Amino acid sequence: MRIKDYIEMFEAETVLKRSLNPYLEISGALQISQKTPMLFEWNGKNILGNLWADRKRIAKALGVADNELVKTILRAIDNPEPFEVVEKGAFTEKLASFDEIPILKFFEEDGGRYITSGIISAVYEGLNNISYHRMLVKDGHLVARLVEGRHTDRMYREAMKNGEELKIAIIIGAPLEVMIAGACSVEYGRSELEIASALYKISHGEPLKVVYKDGIPVPAESEYVILGRITEALENEGPFVDITGTLDYIRQQPVIETDAIYSAPEPVYHTILPGSYEHFLMMGLPREATIYREVSKVAEIEDMTLTPGGCSWLHGVISIRKKSEDEPKRVIEAAFKGHRSMKRVIVVDEDIDIHNPEEVEWALATRFQLKRDMVMRHERGSSLDPSAYEDGKMDKWGLDATKPIGKEGFKRLIRPS
Repeated sequence: MRIKDYIEMFEAETVLKRSLNPYLEISGALQISQKTPMLFEWNGKNILGNLWADRKRIAKALGVADNELVKTILRAIDNPEPFEVVEKGAFTEKLASFDEIPILKFFEEDGGRYITSGIISAVYEGLNNISYHRMLVKDGHLVARLVEGRHTDRMYREAMKNGEELKIAIIIGAPLEVMIAGACSVEYGRSELEIASALYKISHGEPLKVVYKDGIPVPAESEYVILGRITEALENEGPFVDITGTLDYIRQQPVIETDAIYSAPEPVYHTILPGSYEHFLMMGLPREATIYREVSKVAEIEDMTLTPGGCSWLHGVISIRKKSEDEPKRVIEAAFKGHRSMKRVIVVDEDIDIHNPEEVEWALATRFQLKRDMVMRHERGSSLDPSAYEDGKMDKWGLDATKPIGKEGFKRLIRPS
């Protein structure tokens, strides 16, 4: 599906705002109501934000029930499907420069205009990887934040060792299935596009259609595609307001030189407001799937989530049907294994609505004691946490807020209204 099809699907929820400038004005509007899709028009260009800022919309677009969303993503991760190669994609119009794309500057403190929904597709030594990277528009080229150790960074460093540049395609406005797969963390060499194809088959009954451009696989229904090379040149990237809503610092990062820029007819530029619900869900949902996989090995899960208050990245809550007193501690260890960036996880019983912060707090107030029920670790975590120690390590803690099995006095007789 193209972005315009999603707009039609959620037309009743979408707010149309005209003639707002991509320089700070659009991001300001997106911040006001972060769960509401907003469509803007500027100089004849269409810009869309907040589209995937709600779990119910994501589930509807995938054609699954809300409570099956995480399990559906996990099923696609574990059972990838081949994609279908086609000759032609939607992006048939060649553009002259970045000036024809309405790329936003989000915050005054940012280093410039940023592509935030861009997915890099790279091929090296026969392996393909797709993943998100923020990209700063600077002097007619891009400067990409390549997170150290991730697969695009690994491909880039291998190419540099061999005296080569890494050829890439930057995808903007991809189908939802590709956006979810692009945030998945799987073993090096596994194809995220095949994960996207598995999701697409669940949603539409057919495989994802893919076009090869200069040897790089690109989803056929993309709105914008930028072909280029990650070079050995380095420039300042940042500052940038990231998922925590705090300012990430300036780094020396690789320059991307562009070879061609394409768009679909009447394209819609999909942007992701940093630190917003859409940012949270696009990053967090695939991690919920990997947490679910690990925890389900040691306990019966009732529900689980990465919480918006923890940026859907650093904090999580899991409800289980507890069978033994040592089970919550094993759940905590499994959750940290499933998402190594997570900083805090709370385990509760199945009678707690984990999506209601008041109920989770109630469980902590009535079923938890610090010395008895906390697991603490000191190790490396997320580079996005500004409170981490200088060596990159952080304190992680798991809280067992479950009631003792068979003990009186813990049954809740009244629920919050």
